[in-house]
Amino acid sequence: MPGNRIWIAWDDDLLDVDVLNLDVQFIHCRISIRCAHLSVLATVVYGANDSVSRRGLWQSLVTLADSISDEPWIVGGDFNTVVDMSEVCGASADIHLAMNEFRDLKEIVAYGNVWIDCWLMMLGYDCGQIRIINVLTLGLPITPHLCSEEILIIIRRRVRLVQSVTREEIKDAFFDIAEDKAPGPDGYSSGFYKAAWPVIGEEMIKAILEFFTTGRLLKQVNTTILALIPKVRAPSTVSDFRPISCCNVLYKVITKIIVQRLRLVLDKLISPSQNAFVPGRSIGDNILLAQELFAGYNRQGLPMRCALKVDLRKAYDTVEWDFLSAVLQMFGFPGTFIGWVEECVTTPMFSVASMGTLTVSSRVPGDDLLLFCKADVASVRVFRHGLAEFAKLSGLHANPQKSQLILSRSAQDVREQLLAALHFQEGHLPLRYLGLPLLASRLSISDCKPLLLKIDSRIKGWESIQLSFAGRIQLIKSVLMSLNVYWAMAFILPKGVIREVEKKMRTFLWKGNSAVGYPKVAWNVVCKPIEEGGQGIRDILALNKALMSRHLWNVIQNNQSSIWVKWIAHTRLRHKSVWTVDVKGGSWGWRKILRLRSALLPYIEFKIGDGESFSLWHDPWHSLGSLITRFPRGPGRTNIPEAAKLSAVLVDGDWSWPPITDLECIEILHVLPIIHNGSDSILWRGGGFSTKAVYDIFRNHGPKVGWYSLLLGPCKIPRYSFVLWMAILDKLSTMDKPWLSHLGGVCVLCGREMETHEHLFFRCNYSRQCIRILKGTVRFTWPNRAWAVDIAWASKNGMADILCRRHTELC
Repeated sequence: MPGNRIWIAWDDDLLDVDVLNLDVQFIHCRISIRCAHLSVLATVVYGANDSVSRRGLWQSLVTLADSISDEPWIVGGDFNTVVDMSEVCGASADIHLAMNEFRDLKEIVAYGNVWIDCWLMMLGYDCGQIRIINVLTLGLPITPHLCSEEILIIIRRRVRLVQSVTREEIKDAFFDIAEDKAPGPDGYSSGFYKAAWPVIGEEMIKAILEFFTTGRLLKQVNTTILALIPKVRAPSTVSDFRPISCCNVLYKVITKIIVQRLRLVLDKLISPSQNAFVPGRSIGDNILLAQELFAGYNRQGLPMRCALKVDLRKAYDTVEWDFLSAVLQMFGFPGTFIGWVEECVTTPMFSVASMGTLTVSSRVPGDDLLLFCKADVASVRVFRHGLAEFAKLSGLHANPQKSQLILSRSAQDVREQLLAALHFQEGHLPLRYLGLPLLASRLSISDCKPLLLKIDSRIKGWESIQLSFAGRIQLIKSVLMSLNVYWAMAFILPKGVIREVEKKMRTFLWKGNSAVGYPKVAWNVVCKPIEEGGQGIRDILALNKALMSRHLWNVIQNNQSSIWVKWIAHTRLRHKSVWTVDVKGGSWGWRKILRLRSALLPYIEFKIGDGESFSLWHDPWHSLGSLITRFPRGPGRTNIPEAAKLSAVLVDGDWSWPPITDLECIEILHVLPIIHNGSDSILWRGGGFSTKAVYDIFRNHGPKVGWYSLLLGPCKIPRYSFVLWMAILDKLSTMDKPWLSHLGGVCVLCGREMETHEHLFFRCNYSRQCIRILKGTVRFTWPNRAWAVDIAWASKNGMADILCRRHTELC
């Protein structure tokens, strides 16, 4: 080309290059990759030395950008200009004009979506990853540490981040804040704003819109009370307190809107190894993976290993705001969005409340980071250096008093050297991580003591409250069961722990805060669904298996969004089928999960497509199950390798088995599944996989009762429904019950006969008079023959709905 300013060289064996446009300052070409049958557009740039000549280059690039819409395009080279004065020494007079022109070009080309969108359109995705070289690293002092592997948010998502905030969006944010959240310095909770919305709603919307328009926040809005909550019983230093910010509702609404928009891209920005705060990811994956990594730590003779549990000192409160801004810029966030974030985090005014009476209901684990490495001084020093560099950039410092070094049994000989190199405390297994114990072996009852103590603590906190049976049922379902669920999603709990948890729940239900009380209904009946005559408390063992089954389902589906599934595939399966891998191998937790396979298999459908995903001999795609289990000598007798995929016996979408003469193996050909178009897939029968569906597999089933509709009427009041439930089951505390026999047994209403269930409702004069008055008031007939007959009659005739309508009329 003229002047020979630009040279392009390539390997003819790998690439084809077609030059589409030549200029003194650029070469525009199409590069075809032979082996991949893909092509990209590339523009190689060498800008002129003077700004006037470079304007022709800018215009040419803009013209090219407008003409490219359906192919990926990359632009690179030496533009012979800068975007920031800090990058030059001794600039010419026209440098500022040249910089502005280059910035305008950068907005068109460097952030352009042609390269990303075209690749993603080919691959079927809506967001992608690219590397930004040079352009975004300019002018930011810490970005060389960040930009080499970062993600650039594509234009259509950038636009959604800063699009105009709507009135509906603001109102939804107001009404999404729970009314029991602590108020800010103005003293108003979200409940006030919701109640007064018809009066003040318009003013609130205007105030929020003003922030998102101007990017400025009144200091009164961002004034915050900082409540100091003690971390220990006798706090003596500032570090012994946990700061809790009590913000105004207006500020909460603003940040909620920003967070909702940030969620659009959060899963693309956070490493796959981090699962908190990202929809679709499970924090249980981190716990399971940590358990796998600690497996064998108590064995002698294995490779020397160690783990670092790093406690970050008050993580949020020590983040450098410059670091936060730089990270947002590196991710390609729009300047407007970054300005909103900076205004929210850098302008608050704090008032410290150190002697208040604010209480918190639970202490959540946080700021813990687990790092694993070889147990040698060199590896530990690499981590120490990395943590120091990270602290220097971000302001997040490791707390050596709370951080721990955990050594495997085989690494005890280098214990002193590693502790001296790191200055951490020595830790031991079981180790507390994310509120759960990490172990090197099986989970014991003593390891679950924190769960039992937490349940005791919750129940003790309710001692001063007079609760009805129905109230206790709700607390068991919503609070005590949720404590158990967090553990049950990470471990198959020991049966002794399950029995103890059920005992605590059962005692709380029937005794409450009383010293005496007798179980009136068997616990297995209480745990039945309401339709089967129970109270709908879930069976803990069945729920535990259902929650752990989700992890097995993720492995079966080869869910690549789960870091634990990737680890299992790489270390435990190693190209083996999950259906036939030996249950004796691997960690205790993995063995427990594998034992759930047989329970799930009948509910799983193998949809055969191209046969590339299923193992011919090991996966149970056939109605006979796994063929290698049914016919152990099958590979040899059919001359089909054991490692063969199902595609080995498929040709053009039809079965193509080699001749099978073995009388045992010929059974395989009798009933072959239907072949579908497309790829192989694994489906859950009857709909999508869910914990509820799997729970129904493991729980004990019983027949439906005809009277359950009486408990679920539209006017149902929980405490009355519970009493009716006990009455239907003949479990009311009448005098004939064994636990009340010492009271004499005579009816306290009429004082004539023994108080039994039948007497109370049908033979007692007092109760007859009550029923007669009730009949006349609500205008209904009542057979009044026998309890079982009357309940069947009420259920059949829809008496719950009738009484509700009559009650409404009377009120």
